[in-house]
Amino acid sequence: MGQMKGKASIEFEKPPVIISAGAVVGKKEGEGPLGSLFDQVEQDDMFGKDNWEQAESAMQKRTADLVIEKGGIRKTDLRYLLQEISWGS
Repeated sequence: MGQMKGKASIEFEKPPVIISAGAVVGKKEGEGPLGSLFDQVEQDDMFGKDNWEQAESAMQKRTADLVIEKGGIRKTDLRYLLQEISWGS
């Protein structure tokens, strides 16, 4: 896979590639000129959450889940599991 370089850096034997992409946005972005290009447009800009920080976290989690799904990846196959990332609730 790769070799650890220092405490947090990895040097890959082969360069990583992008196999999937996704975009989840709020209502305003969805109404803009690029609106039809987004994968998901959430009508509730707060994503059902109580504050901006929780809403942003929910949007990022939804986007990550979408990218994983579109890429045909199982979460258990990821080196850094999503559970290790603080998404908030």
